[in-house]
Amino acid sequence: MATAFEPSSRPMVLLVDDNVEQRDLYALSLEHQATVVTASRGDEALALASRVRPHAAIVDFHMPGMDGLEVCRRLRAISEMRVVLLTADDDPDLPRLAQDVGAATVLTKPCTPERLWLAIGDTRQTFPASLEPEPSAPRRLGELEARIQHLQRMATVGQLVGGVAHDVNNLLTAILGYAGAAIEQISTDSPIHSDLREICRLAESAGTLTRPLLSFGRTAESVRVVDPHGSRTVLIVEHDEGVRRLAATVLRRQGFRIIEAASANEALTLSDGEPIDLMITGAYVPGARGRALAEQLRSTHHDLKVVYISDPDAVSASAALDRASTRWLEKPFTPAALLTVARDLLGGHDGHEA
Repeated sequence: MATAFEPSSRPMVLLVDDNVEQRDLYALSLEHQATVVTASRGDEALALASRVRPHAAIVDFHMPGMDGLEVCRRLRAISEMRVVLLTADDDPDLPRLAQDVGAATVLTKPCTPERLWLAIGDTRQTFPASLEPEPSAPRRLGELEARIQHLQRMATVGQLVGGVAHDVNNLLTAILGYAGAAIEQISTDSPIHSDLREICRLAESAGTLTRPLLSFGRTAESVRVVDPHGSRTVLIVEHDEGVRRLAATVLRRQGFRIIEAASANEALTLSDGEPIDLMITGAYVPGARGRALAEQLRSTHHDLKVVYISDPDAVSASAALDRASTRWLEKPFTPAALLTVARDLLGGHDGHEA
């Protein structure tokens, strides 16, 4: 049951958002009726919640290191506080995923202060007097709402920019991969060899241009088998067809048995009964987060190794990974980089078992 606010007490609300200006604006709109404590990261929020035990928490979905779903799950393990998730994403699966980790509701940005009040209060009970707006508050809340909506319009633009940069990174990954694979098959004396190297250099340079865009943007199909006897099996889960096929081509040439999936559900279906040694997955794939998919697969594939491939803005999460069984690979990546992390996790071997 969600924690209800006592009418006689001043409720405490934990506000978690890595966007400083937006976090401060929300805090300002809430602090007249509640005690507001803030955090910019998931680990900071968990430490704070353990000390002060807030009545409710408002958590942004996209944050570095630990996303809102994981923060919500861990907050609910501390106490049965009411947790509201904020997101600018239009993901139809998010409400279900949020419910699975104990969130009370998901609010889509832009979000007004009034909507926040209604969301963090227990709507099954009478709205407590301590949460009713003061008589002098409407004009102030209106001004804050206008400022928040401006910020959230900027966040929408940022989301579009980040989405374009993400798609460009996927294309650059495929370009780097296929050009790199072609280089290995052409003599160094050929003029084409130097042309391909220049293509790789330019693609890597273009990859550095997407990083500020991603930073701003942050505010499979079938089973294919090669050498089925004694080969290590790699499950590749990636919604972008170019990136997925590149990874499959690179690993298949080294003797790995490949299973391709474009979504979490497809990955679970295709891997059922298969001896999966390594999974390569996006940090977010249709239907689930990469980590949630890995946890589910490890319930049946206990020694599963995992490589997460993602844009640079998510690589800070690598600090929390178990280095014995997991690696993080930044897009755009080269075939050599992919092979290096795969071999590293599998004990230095290619596709054939030692």
